[in-house]
Amino acid sequence: MIRDRGRRWTRRKLSPPVDVARTSKGQRLSLLTERRKLQLIRLRSTQGGRQAMRQLSAYLHPLAQSSQVGHIIGAAANAARAFELDSGGDTSIGAQRLAEFQRYATPHLRNVLARYPEVPHGSGRLSELMRDLDTSLRSIP
Repeated sequence: MIRDRGRRWTRRKLSPPVDVARTSKGQRLSLLTERRKLQLIRLRSTQGGRQAMRQLSAYLHPLAQSSQVGHIIGAAANAARAFELDSGGDTSIGAQRLAEFQRYATPHLRNVLARYPEVPHGSGRLSELMRDLDTSLRSIP
């Protein structure tokens, strides 16, 4: 309340009323836009992982050590583990992703992998995913 020229008390005028329908529509559109952006980011990250898996052989150390195998197939195993965690820890999702990554593996990648010893054994889920992918890639003729 403010005093109007000393004569009486009046309420201060507020800004014009907000059009609730327009605001709610804008919020809905904004949410849809953000959801589409998230879907696009997920798609691009999956495609980026595939591309990285195809081209990783150029960045390997010339000595054939088992630790180098992680540089070849580690990105795919990490991506599979991320999908598992995103789905609440469902291990079948990781197996599906590994099968998908196996389909995208080129003969060149398998030839490079054959020059290196098998993946070292570890105790975590990520190591298990790497061993599974390594075994499946080496078993393809």
